[in-house]
Amino acid sequence: MGQTSEDTTRSMAPAIPPLDPERVSLIEAAGLTLKQLEPMGVEIYGADARSDLPEPVIQALEQEMANRGFIVFKHQKDLSPEELINANKWWGAREIHSTHGVHPATADQLRLLTPDEMRELFNDYDDLLNESFEKDYGIRYHYDTGDLLFIDNWAVAHRASSVQQGWCLANGRRGIPLEG
Repeated sequence: MGQTSEDTTRSMAPAIPPLDPERVSLIEAAGLTLKQLEPMGVEIYGADARSDLPEPVIQALEQEMANRGFIVFKHQKDLSPEELINANKWWGAREIHSTHGVHPATADQLRLLTPDEMRELFNDYDDLLNESFEKDYGIRYHYDTGDLLFIDNWAVAHRASSVQQGWCLANGRRGIPLEG
C-alpha cells in the first residue's frame, strides 16, 4: 500500500534519539530517575531545584534536553522567585540572559512580570498552543502542579517536519528550515 500524507509527514520529521545510557547512568548515580516521554521529552524525578546539581549532571541533563526537546523536573512545589531564577541559571552561561534582547521595561535589569503581564503572556501562549493542535503540528503534555519545565526551543524546532515548518512560515510563525 502507498503512504498517506500523514505517514509522509511523520517520516520527514527528524528522528528523536533515545536517552543515552552513559548519561542516564551518570544522572542516576546522583540520585535522579529519568522517564523518556514519547514522542519527545524527559521527566526527571528525585531532584530538588533548590539545590545545586553537580556540573557533570547538569551537562548530561542539558544534552538530554537538547536531544529530546524538553525536560520536566517533577514535584518542584513552592519555589520562590529567587529559587526559580537560580534553577534557570543551570543552563547555558550559568547566568540569566535573554535570547530576544532586553525588554524596554526592564531598564537593563532582570525583573519579574506583573500579574497582568503574566496573564497576557499566558493567553497569547495558549492561543499559539491551541492553534498548533488545530493545525496538527503541536504535541500535548499533561502538567502537574509543581512541574518545572525547561525547553530547548532550537531542538524542538528541528524536530518539526518540513511540512509543519512550512505551514508555520506561511502563516507568520517562526520556523527553522531543516538541513539536508
